[in-house]
Amino acid sequence: AAPFDDDDRIVGGYNCEENSVPYQVSLNSGYHFCGGSLINEQWVVSAGHCYKS
Repeated sequence: AAPFDDDDRIVGGYNCEENSVPYQVSLNSGYHFCGGSLINEQWVVSAGHCYKS
């Protein structure tokens, strides 16, 4: 069995410097709850589960 790892990072992901991916956004309401991609000056696309109530 693999050891338990509670780190929820993307497998194979990496840290990046702030503002190095200007099209990536953080959806938040006092805390980060989802990510998205800026597709133009006014619109962000993200996963449907980000808005499930």
